[in-house]
Amino acid sequence: MIKSLIKSEAEYESALRRLQSLMDSKPGSTAFDELELLSTLVGLYEDTHVRVLPPDPIDAIKFRIEQSGLRPKDLIPVLGSRAKVSEALSGKRPLSLSAIRALHKKLKIPAEILLRERHEPEKSVPDPEKFPWKEIVKRNWLGAVFRGSAAQALGKADELSAYLLRNLTKKDIEVALFRRNVRGEKIDAHALLAWTAHIVNKAQDIICPIKYSKDSITDEFMRALVSFSMLEEGPRLASEFLLKSGIVLVVEPHLSKTHVDGAATMLADGTPVIGLSRRHDRVDNFWFCLCHELAHVRLHLNPDHAWYVDDLDFSDTSQPEREADSWAQAKLISPEHLNVINECETPADVDAAARRLQIHPASVAGRLRYTRNNYKMFSRLVGHGEVRPHFPEAFGNRAGG
Repeated sequence: MIKSLIKSEAEYESALRRLQSLMDSKPGSTAFDELELLSTLVGLYEDTHVRVLPPDPIDAIKFRIEQSGLRPKDLIPVLGSRAKVSEALSGKRPLSLSAIRALHKKLKIPAEILLRERHEPEKSVPDPEKFPWKEIVKRNWLGAVFRGSAAQALGKADELSAYLLRNLTKKDIEVALFRRNVRGEKIDAHALLAWTAHIVNKAQDIICPIKYSKDSITDEFMRALVSFSMLEEGPRLASEFLLKSGIVLVVEPHLSKTHVDGAATMLADGTPVIGLSRRHDRVDNFWFCLCHELAHVRLHLNPDHAWYVDDLDFSDTSQPEREADSWAQAKLISPEHLNVINECETPADVDAAARRLQIHPASVAGRLRYTRNNYKMFSRLVGHGEVRPHFPEAFGNRAGG
């Protein structure tokens, strides 16, 4: 049993072999105590002597999952829950010794790789006191970790901002702050970051019954989704339909000075998340924005471009935004049916066209207002104030502006 500092390559190799043999030891046993001591000694030696470091433990886990034809959800029995799997794979939850033993047994990853400490770049946000703490506190986004006033939250800005951003990586933070398709001159970047972080935090608590696949978003899928718009409970049914396809929809009113309509992102386990703010609270806007963000999920989201934050009143001519607009328009009303829409002149015409196309009249009215550049026409048909009732838990403490 090694009880002193490792001083040579031979002792290091011997320690690694001994570590491997101790992985199944039980907590509280002498062998487990030796495992803890040996892992510390190995770490100290590697920090000062080993130049070619073993792979990052999280990267090794992800590689072995893919290599074995597994999916992240297959680690739920090992780590305990979907949330724990997501947090572990994103590097937000450190691997305990019990988790390391279980992963070693299931994935056959060498113990010395799993025991390596990750050296993640520190997440930091300039001027955390600039977060809109008044709105954040009012909406209870800090949960049980903080029950004070906005002024008290400001005094703990560093600590509380870390909690708010707990499910975002450093790259997520940079993207949420800077890669956005919203008007730039009057945007409160910290408020926008807080909103996107909260969308992800809420999504982490929602369990998808199925793993998402891009192949699932077919024309038939979109026709089924859009058909829900005809029903009284359409927006709520759409949320349930998406969840059963592995996509999480989170509705959360925008924060002041964000002008955000929606966002699309991806959790660490590959689950797509759509956030909708319902800034305009209109039925036509709900369905178009939902389809626009689904376009980003289907066409654009990937590990290198995992964030799209949109202000749909802002003219963005970038290729992804043009593609998302075109895709959403075609899925709501197919080009072959545009002649039916273009012939509408009266509210009765709009209702008749909606019944024929099996969509909500608001989508027909909204398309006509857009194509004719006349936003005063059919204003009573676009469903003002008819989205909020479907998501009362999201609008209970609305403080947006």
